[in-house]
Amino acid sequence: MGSTLRQDVDFNALFKKLGHHLDEIRVRALENILSKLEHKLICDSDLVQERHLFIRLLEWFNYPKSSRHSDVLNLLCRLSEVLENCMRLPDVDIGLDHAPECIYQRHNHTETTVDTIATRHTQDYSLAPSTNAPSEHGARLPDYREPPLGFFEGCQGDLGQQPMTPGSGSHPTAADLGLEGSSCFRMTIFPWLSLTPTDRHVISSTNSTCEFLSDVVFQDFPAEIFLQRPNIVKNLLSLLSGPIKEGGVARLQAVRTLADYVTCLRSRIRCHQDPNFYTAKQDFSTTPTPFSTPSSSSSANQNGGGDGRPSVIGWTDSRPRGDGRDGDTSGSSTGTSRASSVGLSPEGRRGEPIDLEDVPALQYLQLTLPQFCTQVLERALPLLRSTDQVITMEVLHLLHLTLDIVIAMVTPGLWQDQSMAARECSEKLIESLDVMADLLKFHHHSNLKSDPDDTNNDPGDLVQQRQCLVGLHVLLARILDPLVPLDKCRGVISENLLSIMNTLVYDEALSNTLPDLQLQLLGYLQYLDDGRYSVYVATATICQSLQRTCKFMNLAQEEASRLSKETLSLCEGAFDSLPYHRHMNYITETHYEDHKARYKKLLLQLLAHPIGKLRLGVFTAVLQCVKTNLSVLKASEPGSTSCEKVRFIIDADILYEIIVANAASELVTHLLKSQLLMSPALWQLMLKELARALPILQSYASVYTVLGTSILAMLETKPSTSPSEITQGEKLWGTLRCMLSTDLKVRSEALKRLFWYLSNEEGGVRRLPIFSELNVTDLANLLIVDTPRSLDNDLGRSVFQVDGLWKVYAIFTSLSVDPGMKKSAVDQLAIIYQ
Repeated sequence: MGSTLRQDVDFNALFKKLGHHLDEIRVRALENILSKLEHKLICDSDLVQERHLFIRLLEWFNYPKSSRHSDVLNLLCRLSEVLENCMRLPDVDIGLDHAPECIYQRHNHTETTVDTIATRHTQDYSLAPSTNAPSEHGARLPDYREPPLGFFEGCQGDLGQQPMTPGSGSHPTAADLGLEGSSCFRMTIFPWLSLTPTDRHVISSTNSTCEFLSDVVFQDFPAEIFLQRPNIVKNLLSLLSGPIKEGGVARLQAVRTLADYVTCLRSRIRCHQDPNFYTAKQDFSTTPTPFSTPSSSSSANQNGGGDGRPSVIGWTDSRPRGDGRDGDTSGSSTGTSRASSVGLSPEGRRGEPIDLEDVPALQYLQLTLPQFCTQVLERALPLLRSTDQVITMEVLHLLHLTLDIVIAMVTPGLWQDQSMAARECSEKLIESLDVMADLLKFHHHSNLKSDPDDTNNDPGDLVQQRQCLVGLHVLLARILDPLVPLDKCRGVISENLLSIMNTLVYDEALSNTLPDLQLQLLGYLQYLDDGRYSVYVATATICQSLQRTCKFMNLAQEEASRLSKETLSLCEGAFDSLPYHRHMNYITETHYEDHKARYKKLLLQLLAHPIGKLRLGVFTAVLQCVKTNLSVLKASEPGSTSCEKVRFIIDADILYEIIVANAASELVTHLLKSQLLMSPALWQLMLKELARALPILQSYASVYTVLGTSILAMLETKPSTSPSEITQGEKLWGTLRCMLSTDLKVRSEALKRLFWYLSNEEGGVRRLPIFSELNVTDLANLLIVDTPRSLDNDLGRSVFQVDGLWKVYAIFTSLSVDPGMKKSAVDQLAIIYQ
């Protein structure tokens, strides 16, 4: 072996960056190495000594996002030319055997570079010492033109094309297994493992209990053996859907046994996906066989220091076992244990023949991982209709283990994949989702008997069904999140499933226990049915408002908290639910003394509430507050400031809303008659804020009601400039408005006041005709037309333009225009207005 790496270059950091998850960092590290090689800072012999570099370069193609593939392949090809590298290439035997298949298929590189690397790798064996030479059945190069069956990301099917001895028959292709053209599976089948007659006899004669399978058989054989020879697995699956015998004990044992098997299978999958698995250095002290698994006895012995399983104590062979923990350090070398051809033991291979003659037929009968997982879901889900807590918990455990494999194996591209295997898997998953929807409806509390007098109503059933509902909810979320993205859920989620999802989002207990799952379901609901989602949002808003109402009512009873900002926020939040609970104490407990700006908005919403009963309740509460604080008893107290407590309604908007409401006449009357009960500043403020609402207020003028006479009293024509009254201009405007009243007596009173204004007008004696000489007995109907005209009638579009009207008006008001022209302009204006 040559010298080690140069000490003045930090190669370890570069090699570490070559395995970084960010493509940019990997590219910079690769460019750094290539640049050093180009400028002769390092040479090829410096790099070929480092096994870690080859691992990183081979792993380059397994990243979902990677670039510079040609540079990596050229570097590998360059390093393979170095003679000393021949001792390094066998260290990464597994990666070089199978990486070209994945590279060729995923990245569509030319065959030349890939074939060159693989050919040199094959030649390296001839350069190695003869003691380490492989057997005559050495691994042959795969045909890169056929889609390989492998479990590397982006590869389809098996780890690699299983080498065959001459005359053993042809292996099934990807098309034969239904995997051709499928790119949605990260893994479908395992590398084929051959068995000796002894192994086959043990497996075929295993008719013992399920406990024996779990404790012995599944631990002593790799889990993939039972997919490649699926009789035992199929028997266990048949027990799930078969008739119930002996009170369901056999079914329960089958579920537990399948759960143990899925656990072993999951361990084997993780073992195969571990990079150390396919780049581990082989121990050449033994002769490799064409059916050896990628794990080696040397690495297994290093990692299996303390295995305490009774099933492996005393075993000396190094074949992989069902739990993924290969090797045995028991130290027993007596040779009493049997050998197996599944592993690397040469004695086992020479002692007994292997089943090469059955391989092609067996491979057609094997179960792929998608088939196995979908069959477990299909057979196990109907068992959840039971009310037996034990079977329910065991089935849920089995389903979660199975979903671990499904999530690790299937990509979201399943729903668009048109291959036969993908279509079969997608159909089975959709059927499983529909079964889950039916089960969720079955276990939902809305379908349970609610008659308390029913003797058959067992409270334990409610608890059991609730547990099953929660378990199914979690299962549903686990399937949807990684496998069914929002943009692909149409066509996957049926109307039946969408309906139960809509039901689940309203389950308050589930939302508090599993808030993330509820948000997930809401995302699908919003995407698939925006109408149902809008209903949920409105419902959730009302529920939150009800909660705030309860908190507000509790805080309102506390004197220290009733005027705090927190109480105000709760009061505002409680408004949305008022039409539903109609709790009138909410209105009476609302205090408006402080935070006027925020309370003003809330009070306006209450005063204009569309529900008449609530609106009347608000006016009643405000009237009670006004009468309490604007009373003779309160005003007679020395230094009383009780009138300040009604300041919250002294606002233009609030007074306008009060006056508009017909039900508030008593409140308005009390305010108008409370001049002496208010402070002068507060009264003047009220008159100022009342100016906007005066036109509407004066429409209530009457000689019969207290409110009407109070309004007429405000229009008295006595000459006064007191700030406690409205201005003379407002009084004149109010008088003219009363001239439009439907009540003749009100118009007569208004005419008297109008006569006073015109008679006492400054310079009135110089105006013609003289008003005092006119007969005003019939002027009460001056502004009343004989034929009322509805403002709702559409009189049609006028033939006159607005601009023309303004021009005529400008002529009439101009000082420099001749009087005759002005008279003509007035005539035209009269015609336009008609």
